[in-house]
Parts: sequence; structure tokens; C-alpha cells
Amino acid sequence: MTVRPALPKLVAFAARRTTGWKISLGDARIRWRPLRLAVRDFTVANPAGFPEGPAIDLREVYLEYGAPSENPRETRLRELRVDVARLAMLRRADGLSNWDQLVALLPEGRAAARRPSRVPPASVERPASPPESPIPPVISGETPPEPSPETPPSPAEPPASPPALPPPSPPPPPRAFRIEKLVVKIGTLEQRDEVAAPGAPSRVYELNRTLVFTNVTDFAQLSTQFSFLMSVILAPDLLDGLFRASPE
Repeated sequence: MTVRPALPKLVAFAARRTTGWKISLGDARIRWRPLRLAVRDFTVANPAGFPEGPAIDLREVYLEYGAPSENPRETRLRELRVDVARLAMLRRADGLSNWDQLVALLPEGRAAARRPSRVPPASVERPASPPESPIPPVISGETPPEPSPETPPSPAEPPASPPALPPPSPPPPPRAFRIEKLVVKIGTLEQRDEVAAPGAPSRVYELNRTLVFTNVTDFAQLSTQFSFLMSVILAPDLLDGLFRASPE
């Protein structure tokens, strides 16, 4: 594989721009035919509002691009392998997790948060009606006065309403992606849940598990599936800790 001194910085910049995450990495190697990229010591920091430190600490990330997609805004990967040295799953007392925040920083999360603003229609003030001329009383036996030959002034025309503003153009859709095969190896998991156990310290689990996903197109859905699998994997350890903590 080809190694370039500036490649790690370029990869980190592209990853930060695409995901919105705080990313650092140590080494990057690339091969052109077919296009493959291997990154080592890849770290994603916890988002704002969570303790400082990595949310994801990866030994290696390997990706291989697939055939070009018919959609020009879709990136297709034939394979993506992620070797996780340590993973932190933290949830605050308000129920928000660090993974919820990381997913919200992705392009589809930012697009969902944007809403086109509505411009209220301009109000048009109508001019007040001119006061009516008083009519003198008619005394019995007298001929009523003839109306004045003067033509009453025409009411002022209302001001022209300003032209309607065109509706704001919708933001361009985020880039789509498709991962034909995603392999995730997980070593150590750090978990802390302020909702279920307020004030309790973090628990550390040595998992050493491998998860395989296919045809991935939605990071939010992937995060939900990943959290469910983690709860299934951790269920025996959680139950064992519960039984040990319960009095006989």
C-alpha cells in the first residue's frame, strides 16, 4: 500500500467534514486498484455535554470501495471493517446518550434538524374613510338646500402590496451511502447509565465479539440495531451482577 506523509491529515479532515465528529488518527495507507484505505489509531471524541475522552477508540478501519452507483450522490462501499479497541456508551440523566448526539451530527441528522422558514404575508393598511359632510336640518316650509356642485374627492387608492417573496429553496439532500458488508469487532465496552443507575460509576466489559451487518444504508437504524445487540450481549453480565448484589 502507498503511504504519504500528508495522507493521515487529509483523511482526518475529510472524516471530520463528512461526519461533524472530532476525529484524530495515527496512520493511513491507500491502494488505488481497487481503491482501498486502511487507517490505524482512529479516535472519535465524545460530543459536547459528555465527559472528555474517546467515544470510539479504533485499532484499525479498513474500507474498500465498490462499483460506482447509478445515483451520483451515493457512495458505495464493498466492505467496511472496524476493529474497536474500546467503546463508550454513556447516557445522561435526561435520557440523551453520546451516541444520540454523534448520530445527530451526521449529514442526515443535520438535514432533519433544518426546517425551511416561512415568511409571513405583508399586511396592507387600508386608508380611513373620509368623514361625511354634515347635512343641515330642514325647517318646515323651506326649500331644502341644493347639494353643492363640487365633486367629492375620490378616496385614496390603497398602496400597492409588495411582491410576494419566493419560497426558500430546500437544502440539497445529504449524500447517500451503501455498505454491502460491515464487520465490527468489539474489544472493551465502557457503559454508564445515569437514568438506570444515577451516580453509579462506569462498568467495563471485555466483550471480544464480532458483529456483521449487510446492506447498510441508514446510520440511525444501524445505531438502533447496534444498541439492541449490545443489550443482548450484556444481558448475562447484567443479570449476574444483579443476582450477586441481591441479598440472599
